[in-house]
Order: sequence, then C-alpha cells, then structure tokens
Amino acid sequence: MRLQRGSARVSREKLVKLHDKGQIIYIADADKLPIQNDDLVPLTVDLRGIGRAGCTIGYRAKKHTDKIDIDKSAGYDPDQFWERLEYYSGESLVLDPDEFYILATCEEVGVPTDLAAEMSPYYPGAGEYRVHYAGFFDPGFGWAGKARA
Repeated sequence: MRLQRGSARVSREKLVKLHDKGQIIYIADADKLPIQNDDLVPLTVDLRGIGRAGCTIGYRAKKHTDKIDIDKSAGYDPDQFWERLEYYSGESLVLDPDEFYILATCEEVGVPTDLAAEMSPYYPGAGEYRVHYAGFFDPGFGWAGKARA
C-alpha cells in the first residue's frame, strides 16, 4: 500500500525535465523520446535484441511444467519453464492468445527513489492484452541515482 498526501501525479514540466536528463527513460541510439500528450512515457518492445540471428528477444511460458518448490527456486534452470524467443531477420512477433510472454523494451527504465510509476497500455485498440501483472514500478527501480544520458 502507498499513501500520498496531495496529488500523486507528477507535473508535466517535472516529467519532461526527468526525461530530458535521462532519469526515467534512456535509449542509447536516440536523442529523445517524446512524452505523449496525456503524459505517458512510451516504451517499445525490442524485437531485434543485438540484431544477430539467434539472439534472445524474449520468453514465452511453457504450458506444462513441474511444480516449483519455493525453497529451492535458485536451483532451477529457467529453460525448464520458459521457451526462448529468438531474433532471426524480421522485426515482428505474433503473440498467441492465452500465452504469457516476457519481452524487453528498447528503452532502459529508471524511477527515481522519490517516485513510483504505474504501467498502463497506451494503445488498448490493439486488442485484449496485459502489459504487466505488477501494475507499477517501485521507487528506485532501475535507477542508479544519477542521470544516464
């Protein structure tokens, strides 16, 4: 549970400032990604990885696996539970209904320690899908304490 006195929204001006300093989104090969009109910070799925054939670009959960003993979770091989998705030549991926995927973004995401962020789909017209299960980024997620740009 998070408690907030006053508005929990960050002003557009502060959001733009954090973005311009590389403190919320950083992408090595681009100058800036625009803050959307509704104050959303867009993220894009990385379907190339490092751009070499066989490079892992994500994972799809296997449907039938053994149960996990939580006390032994560090001893499991991820390949028992996940199918690797690899880049070959095209930048496309067909998502199967009722499957669970983990995909990386092109952008590095960071949330300063005094903020938290909510994840939400910004193009729900693409169909029924969930962009996440947690629903939020914790304060300090992926943030090293200084601008990365």
